[in-house]
Amino acid sequence: PATGDKGPQREEALKLRDLGYASLMYQPPYRREDIGGIGDPAGEEKLWRDGRAEFPMVVTLIKNKLNGARFTLYVVGKNLGGSFAAYSIDNSVSALIVTGSVPILSAFWARSSHPVAVQSRAGLTAEQIADFELGTRNFDLIRTIPLLKIPMLIQFGSRDEWIESEAFNEFAGHVPSIARISWTDDDH
Repeated sequence: PATGDKGPQREEALKLRDLGYASLMYQPPYRREDIGGIGDPAGEEKLWRDGRAEFPMVVTLIKNKLNGARFTLYVVGKNLGGSFAAYSIDNSVSALIVTGSVPILSAFWARSSHPVAVQSRAGLTAEQIADFELGTRNFDLIRTIPLLKIPMLIQFGSRDEWIESEAFNEFAGHVPSIARISWTDDDH
């Protein structure tokens, strides 16, 4: 693991390492609060743009460390990381696993009745909300997943209150046949 994070992602990375897999956990070098947070389209765009620019550097780092040895690269993205991964990778990656990502993220933050989305919008002008929706639209799974030509597993929890049925149904109609959607007995 390449971060001091003590959360569940670190624990999973350590388990993978113990099973003999190389594991690298990428985390942007700044917090959401440092870039303006929800409702600051410029800050959100910086987070995503910088992440997309850094991903190829991470792959190059792995290649250099392996000294020319063959390797298979699987990318796992959780929650917002799933949107980040699907936007950032290209078809040179062996496979993508996305878990717990909101399928149409821009619409979720702009229009959802979920309490976190409602609270995030509180105090924002209609123009700020529209700017945020427009600024994050390119990162929606409904737009990124159909562009990838690699095997994909997209997992959702059957008790995940963040996955709204209308958005999921719209997303499911855009998923290519190379991808598999799986429901687990889990929450977000």
